[in-house]
Amino acid sequence: MGLFLYGTTSILVAEAKAVRDGLHFAVQAGFRNISIEGDNQIVIQAIEDKIITLWQIEHIIDDILHWRSHDFQFTTKYIFWEANMAADWLAKFGHSVMAGFGYYGYLFLPHP
Repeated sequence: MGLFLYGTTSILVAEAKAVRDGLHFAVQAGFRNISIEGDNQIVIQAIEDKIITLWQIEHIIDDILHWRSHDFQFTTKYIFWEANMAADWLAKFGHSVMAGFGYYGYLFLPHP
């Protein structure tokens, strides 16, 4: 994907933006059937329309749901934090490196 610096923000906003940005890159890479897994239950439930979306992330969730209207399919799944340690480690590592450093592995994704 790449390195995104969201500045000083809440975990909720950062996690919602990470889902939105990851979905954007998957769509740009040509994927049309996407599985979204996350360890932030509020974000996942907001995408699934199981809760009233908090105002802090409402516009971000709207961006995510916008892709459904463009013939993209995605499923969501809540993953307990303990089962998502690799992603947690990568997120912490991403915050510890220089702002100019980024990994652009999405350029090498296999085409669907």
